[in-house]
Amino acid sequence: MEKRYNNNATTNWFEPSNWTPSGIPESGDTAVFNNGSASCTLTASVSGVSLRFESNYAGTFTTGGHQLTIDGFCVPSSIAGVINLQNSTVINSGDVDLHGVASDHLTLTGTQWIQQGGTREAPKTWHDISDTTIRRFSSLMFDTGSTTSFASQLFTCPVAVNGFLVGITSRVGTYMSGSVMKIGENGSIEGTGPSARVSIYMGKLEGHTENIRLARVELRNQPAAIGDHCRFYVPVVFLMDGGATTSHTTGVGCEFFKTVTMQNTTTGKLTVDFSDSVFYGDLLSSVATGGTLVVSGSLTLAGSADQGIYINETSAGSNSVIHVGLAKSSGGLVIRANTNVCLSGRQPGALKLLGTADYTVCGDLELSTEPDTSELTGTFTPGPGIVFYRYVYASHFYVARLYVQSNTIQGGVDTLELKVIQDARQL
Repeated sequence: MEKRYNNNATTNWFEPSNWTPSGIPESGDTAVFNNGSASCTLTASVSGVSLRFESNYAGTFTTGGHQLTIDGFCVPSSIAGVINLQNSTVINSGDVDLHGVASDHLTLTGTQWIQQGGTREAPKTWHDISDTTIRRFSSLMFDTGSTTSFASQLFTCPVAVNGFLVGITSRVGTYMSGSVMKIGENGSIEGTGPSARVSIYMGKLEGHTENIRLARVELRNQPAAIGDHCRFYVPVVFLMDGGATTSHTTGVGCEFFKTVTMQNTTTGKLTVDFSDSVFYGDLLSSVATGGTLVVSGSLTLAGSADQGIYINETSAGSNSVIHVGLAKSSGGLVIRANTNVCLSGRQPGALKLLGTADYTVCGDLELSTEPDTSELTGTFTPGPGIVFYRYVYASHFYVARLYVQSNTIQGGVDTLELKVIQDARQL
C-alpha cells in the first residue's frame, strides 16, 4: 500500500495523522513524499518499507541518526527538498534510484549503506548513480547473498563486497587514498565486455581477488595498492598516464596467473614494488620516451619454460627501465627490450636477452650462467658486481666467478680468489 506523507500534525514519522490514508507505514508499504514543504523526522528506527521521493517534495527528510531498513529507495534529480541520512545506517534490500541527485539535496555524511537482497537472475539494480553521488557514502557493504547490478562506479569510501556485483560493463573501484575495496570469500565482481574492469585510482584492493570475473584489474595514476596474498585469474595492469611520479605496491605472497603489464605513457617515473609475488604469465612493460619504470621487490617467475619479460616491443626511445629482483624457480627467463634496461637481482635459470636494447647491470646481479645474447642486436655491458654461480646438488657446493669492469678492486687489490666451499648453502 502507498502511504503519502502530509504533515497534518507534526514532523514526526510516527504520528498516524501525518499519513494518507491515516496510519504509520507498515512493512510492505511504500512511503511517498510529494507534499510540498512537509518535513519529516525519524524519532526511532524504521523497517520494512520502501521510500519514494518525488520532484515536488520541498521539505526535509531526516533520519536523525536512526537505522533505516528499507526495501527500495528512489530520489529524483529534480527534487526541491533535502534527504538527510547523516550518521545513519541504511539497510536496503530493494532497488536504488538516485538519478544523479545533487549533493545539497542528499546528505550522506557518516552514512553506512548495506545492500541486501537480489539473485543472479534478478539482481537489485542501482539506477543512475553518478560517481559524484556514490562517493559521498561513509561506507558501503554489498552483503552476503545480495546481488547488485550497475555498469560503472568509483567509490571514495570503504567497500565490502560480500555479495555479488554484476553487470559491470565499464569500471568499478576506489578513488580516494585510504579507501579499501575488500572482496569477501562469498563475494564476486562480474561483468562483460573488454572495458569491464576493476580500477583502483587511489586506495587498495584486497581480499578474495580470485573472484573477480572481468576483463582486467588496473592500478592507475595515483599511488594504489594490492593487499597480501591476493590471487588474480585475470590480466593486471599497473598504469601511469599522468603526473610526475606514481608508485604502486603489492602485498606479500600475491599470485598472478595471467599477463601482468606495467605501462608508463608519460615522461615521469612509475615504480611498481612487488613483495614476494609469483607470476605464471608473462610480464609486459612499456615506457614512453623520456619516462622511467622501476620494478622492484621479489619476483618469482613460475610459468612455462622461457617465460618472458617484454619491454617496449613496439616502440623504442631513450628510456630508463630498471628491473630489480628478477627471479625464477626453474627454467629460463627471456627478456626482449627495445629500450635501455638496467638489471639486478638473482636469476637461477638461464637468461636470454633479445631485442635492440642496451642492457647494463645496476647493483648485484647473480646468474647461473652467462646470459645468452646470441639473438641480441643491442649490447650487454656486465658492469661491476655480476656473479655467475652454479649449485651442484650431488656434492653440495657452489662455484662462482666474479667479473668486474675495473682492473683495480677496492683497497688496491687486483687479484681475485676463487673458492669452492663444501656443503655450503650460499657463497
